Parts: sequence; C-alpha cells; structure tokens
Amino acid sequence: MTPRERENLVIQIFKIVDQLFVHRRMKTALYGVDAAALLYHLATRAADMADADVHRAIRRIVTQIRDRHTRYSFAPGTQDYVLPFTIERAFDGSNPIYLITRSVSEWLPPGSRVVRWNGVPTEAVVRELAEDVAAGNDAARHALALVFLTRRLGTRFDPPREYEVRLDLVLPDGSTGEARVQWAPVPPLSSLQGAVARGAPWGQGVDTDLLSVRRDQFRTFSTRFAELDALAFGNVDLRVVRHADKDFAHLRIFDFNVDDADDFAGHVAGLLRSAPRSGVIIDLRGNPGGYIKAGELLLQLFTGGTIQPHGFRFRASDAVDFMIASSSNYSAWAATVQQGRRLGAEHSTTFPIEDDESAYNRIGRVYPGPSILVVDALAFSTANMFTAGFKDHGIGPVICTDENIAAGGANNWPYDVLRASLPAFLLAPEVDSDLDKGTIPGAVRDAFASNGHGLSAAATVRRLPPDRLGDLWEIADGSDTYLVGKREWLRRELAVYFDGGNRFVDDLPPGAELGFSIRQAVRRMQSDGLVLEDEGITADHYYRMTREDVLGGNAKLIEFACGLLEDS
Repeated sequence: MTPRERENLVIQIFKIVDQLFVHRRMKTALYGVDAAALLYHLATRAADMADADVHRAIRRIVTQIRDRHTRYSFAPGTQDYVLPFTIERAFDGSNPIYLITRSVSEWLPPGSRVVRWNGVPTEAVVRELAEDVAAGNDAARHALALVFLTRRLGTRFDPPREYEVRLDLVLPDGSTGEARVQWAPVPPLSSLQGAVARGAPWGQGVDTDLLSVRRDQFRTFSTRFAELDALAFGNVDLRVVRHADKDFAHLRIFDFNVDDADDFAGHVAGLLRSAPRSGVIIDLRGNPGGYIKAGELLLQLFTGGTIQPHGFRFRASDAVDFMIASSSNYSAWAATVQQGRRLGAEHSTTFPIEDDESAYNRIGRVYPGPSILVVDALAFSTANMFTAGFKDHGIGPVICTDENIAAGGANNWPYDVLRASLPAFLLAPEVDSDLDKGTIPGAVRDAFASNGHGLSAAATVRRLPPDRLGDLWEIADGSDTYLVGKREWLRRELAVYFDGGNRFVDDLPPGAELGFSIRQAVRRMQSDGLVLEDEGITADHYYRMTREDVLGGNAKLIEFACGLLEDS
C-alpha cells in the first residue's frame, strides 16, 4: 500500500468503530480500552509504517474490543498452522483435565491426558492464549483458546513461536510418555464470509472463524461428515436415546447457517413431529450461530406461549442515519435514530431483526413433551439468542457445561454489506434497462448533476459481472469512474458508489476484511430490556463434562438431561 492507502485503511475502521459499532461505550466501560482513540492515534502513524505492521496493529486493537463479532483480517500471504489432534476439557472431580479427543496420529491416541505443553501446565497455556482471543467473558475466552490451541488462524494470530510442541502425556493405559509434534502450515480457511450461507445478508449472528474451524475439524475427524454434508439440512441431527426404559429425543443443531429460515424451521418441525414424546434434549454446544431469524423461529415449536423475538437497536449516529435513509429495510428505526441524534441518546429503540412478531408464531407448538436445552461457552450469537429466548419464555431448564455461554448478543455485518448499505446517492430503479443497453438516460445525468458529479457527453456505461454490490454497471467519464449497483434485498433503487468521495466509508484494500457488530440484541419477556452481550444467562444447571462424556459420546451428560426430563 502507499502511505496514503495505509492511513486511509485505518481511518475507515476508525469511522466504523466511532460511528457504527453498536457496543462501543459498553465495551470501553467494561474493558477500559477505547478502540476508536487507539485507531485514531494509529492513523497518525500509519503512513510511515510497513504494511504488515499496520495490519498487525489493527488486528490487535480490534482484539482488545473483546467482541467475537468484530474481527479484522488480511488474507494475502497468510497461512494457518495446525496440529494433528484436538483437545477438550473434562473434569476429574473438581479438577480440570485436558484430553486428546480426536487424532490422526498413532502417537497421540484419544484419551491421552496432556499434562504439560512445552513444559508448562496445560491450564496455564490455555489461559495465556485466552488473552489473545476476542470474547466477552472468561468462559468463552477459555473455550475458544482450546479450539485455537491446535489450529492458529493466520488471520487471527501470529505464527506459532515454536517449531514443534512437546507434550507430556498420561496415556489411556495409565503410563506416561512424551510426544513431539510439529506445526504444519496449511492454506487458510475460508475468508470472513466464505463459510456463511446466503441467508439474509444483513441478518447474521455468527462466529465465522468458529464456523470454519468446526466444519474443517468435522471433515477431518468425523466419519459422518459425508453423510450429513449430503443432506439439505445436514446441520441438524435427531436421534433417539434410551433412559430408564423410556425413549427421549436428542436434537443436535450444529449451526444456524442456512439460506431460508422458514424452510429450516419447517424441516425441524417435521423431525419433531416424529420424535418420542417423553422429552427432547436440544443440544447447541459448539453452535457458532448463523441466520438469526432461523434460530428465533424454532422457539415456537416447543411452547404454547407467544414468542417475542429479541429487539435489535442501532447506534444513534450520523452514519446510521445516513444509511437508514438509503434503504427501506431499516425504516422502522429511522425516527428514533434521528431523535437520538438530536437528544444525545446512544441507541435507537428496538425492533425484531426481520418481519414482525407474528412471523415468529406462525407455525406454533409442534413438540408436545417437555424440553431441555444444553449449551456451552462455544454456543454463540444466534445460538445465544435461542438460549435467552428459551429461558425468558419459560420453555424449559437450561444446562450449561461451562461457566457461561459465549454471550454474543448482536447482529454482525461483513464490510461488503456495510459498503452496499452506504452509497453516495440513489438512482430510480427503472433506469437499469437503459444502462443494460449502454446508454445513460437523462434521469441518471440529472441525478449525478444534483449530487455534484455532472457527467460529460463523452461518459460511457458498461455492464460488469455481479459482485458484492449486486448487479453492477460502470460509468466512466474521463478519469472519473463510478459503480452503479443493484441489490434487491437491500433496496429497489440503484446505488452509486465511488472511491474517495463517500461521506463515511470507502473500499478497503484488496485482501482486507472487517466484520463488526451493527445491531445490539435486547432480551424480552421476563428479562425485558436486558442486554445479552457479555452478560449471558444464568443456567438452571451447571454440568461438568467427564472423561466418559468427551470420549464416549456425551453419555453421562445425556443421562443427566434425561433424568431431568423424566422428573419434569
């Protein structure tokens, strides 16, 4: 990048944190780090820094926000580093132990306990790595550190400092041993949005890193990957489990990463109609989230009560006001954003993220028996919203296998959705047919002129392949180039974009990506008005995973949950 490009990159991210990041004041108060101030200071130095140092500095500032939804990456030239096994935490009484649960190395058999990592107690290594993980509570940071202990994403972490890892082990037969394992460089996992289904691009609540890592691990270690991957909704698995001479349903939802929320809810409803009636265990452990509406639509299937979905609110800022004015999708928030700007309020009022309340009650109760929910600190965002809704509506008890859920309480956007939502100005929708013919009609010329960008008689237009801005045309006028995009999910009108003259954001350099929290989730019913982010929920039962659970298909956990269902 040129010095000016480095400076501009930091300024774009500063603007987002300053004007659009919905948790800004809360995160600053909680963790004592004002990321906007740090970015502003970095912008004054970026021109004189090396590209790699700028990217590293941005990434570290973003990590200090402690928001898993907010992440910065720069993919070119990066690679991931992996070890050929996974580690999970279990408990021996009240003492945590770290077990190899899946492995492709004969020297590291599952069931081996990792006592020390390069001579350091494993617990201490995990806690040290947890400080480099962006998450809003200790339980989530610890759980994520375990995931990233054996896979270091090049977009999130510096390369491992050591060439190999020395493990002191207690093997499954009780003998002790030592293993040395080298880090293997591998191509990076999919980019920020590469793993995410289309869904509603503006309605996601997902940890894209965890979604990618989990699917990669499932592909590497699970014999069921091909079976589930071939299904239309392979992210859902319903089994029958036996306890005390009764059949119970175990509904595992691996993620909410779907294209159509209504189809997904219909599919799950169909599974439940044929499930045993003694009770259902809904298992969201490790669920990184996905399409928010898809998660909230499922709540109605387990209760006869009326579901009130989470409310979501924007920052009351100039940038949000400008964005809302350019899309009817967000018109419900317009009045309170404008009032917030006038009165100095931090946020708008809240509305469901998509549709109205009736949409979340259209199917109604499908499963007539009792329900119980199992979650952990890796359940995130949409999975957390389902958890909070399940508890707030009194549907059933919640079991947490960690000290808290991940407590991701926001709708996150990738930069391309924000860029599409912040055009310079709009054009009438009917001009697309003229642009397709290679002509610039008078209505387009008038719109450009009224916005201070008059087009000469020599200006030309051509169709480009669709990209993040939707259907795309390029208008060239001498040295000036404008892009005209059409995203029907965002607005009827066509939108005009150009670099260097936009009021709020410009394009990021090739390879740079940013995702961030744009709307904050607010709980309803008995927890009306409470924020989910960082706080999480108070579970009804806290369960410590045993060796038998992490190595033997969660047998003890399922037995515990079935016992609670039997007593309900």
